[in-house]
Amino acid sequence: MSVWATLTYAGSAALAILLLLAFRARTWHWHVGSLVLATLVACLPYPRVGLANGPLVDLIVGSLILFLLVWGLGGLVFRPMEQHGQQKHA
Repeated sequence: MSVWATLTYAGSAALAILLLLAFRARTWHWHVGSLVLATLVACLPYPRVGLANGPLVDLIVGSLILFLLVWGLGGLVFRPMEQHGQQKHA
């Protein structure tokens, strides 16, 4: 794996983690939708003609998939627990 691929994938994962830390996890359906979208992007073939042929497109698509996976899983796994205040009765 080249240095550019490592930097690109590490940056994609780091960006997803930083966004989770900065904005906290959203509601669960956004993170599930992110996982579904990552699966769709990974499974659907894209045409290999013209500008869509080469390692640059593979890096971009791979980074997008990794970003969506990390953000989706991170939001579901590290979802903050709602803290309900327990009221004491007299």
